[in-house]
Amino acid sequence: MDWREKFENLRKKHAQVVKQRPLPAPTPVTTINQANLRMKNFKEMQGRLARNKSIVPNLAVQSKIFVPTRKGRRKFFREWTNVEIIGNNNIKIITRGDQLNQLDLTGWLVLTKFLNKKDFICTFTRYEFLKAMRKSDSSRDYQWLRSFLDRIGFTQFIISVVNENGEELRYRGSLAPQDFENKTKKHHVVQLSKVLYAFFGLENWSLINLDQRFALGQNQWAQAFHAYLSTHKSPFWSTKENLWKVWGSEYKNVNMFLKDFRRRVLKPLYDIRFIKKIDEKKTALGVFY
Repeated sequence: MDWREKFENLRKKHAQVVKQRPLPAPTPVTTINQANLRMKNFKEMQGRLARNKSIVPNLAVQSKIFVPTRKGRRKFFREWTNVEIIGNNNIKIITRGDQLNQLDLTGWLVLTKFLNKKDFICTFTRYEFLKAMRKSDSSRDYQWLRSFLDRIGFTQFIISVVNENGEELRYRGSLAPQDFENKTKKHHVVQLSKVLYAFFGLENWSLINLDQRFALGQNQWAQAFHAYLSTHKSPFWSTKENLWKVWGSEYKNVNMFLKDFRRRVLKPLYDIRFIKKIDEKKTALGVFY
């Protein structure tokens, strides 16, 4: 028997052993995880919404990721900086890079309207996006669009949370890690961060009226409170002291804060017919919308 016959006999014996070996138990089908379920629901809801509505992640509003800033007052964080979260101690967020403000939140909400249902890619022309933002297709507005996409791609976040199983989860990334632009044809392709959206979905989603938001113009303080109320059921009640601490801690006292808050926030929201009634007590304030 030469080596070829020996090799063939060994191959047949090995094949017989493998054939008789019991097959491993099939891997059980895992149920869809919570993050993927949120993403599925988000894309399905977004596809059914009217043009003037968008979905806002509650955590994006109830944390101070998109803070109201005045023109020329945007900060730049060279080191990791804590982000305040209103009423939630189970989540920690830190950020580094450009400070995002309420105009960036509006841009982000409009950006999700161009989301492809099959993936987390947004495709649009420059004209389409600027029109949705109530802007013109001018070189100035194009520069705003370019700087907006650069900001949400550059600014980094670290979000840490303990889930229902006691597992500590941590994610680091930006809102839109990649984008492509065809300057000649004025086409844009923007990749949104799926994992970051999943973390933003920890506190669920809420609907927000974009027409009302645009009607507030550049009033970022009113836009921030409008978005915050949109994540809560009406009526919203708060003590005046707590309202001052959360929405105007830079003011020296609660009376100075309330004077400006009524004029710059509550009145504009009443004028656009978002707020229906305000019930003011001695130490508390109720907003019906």
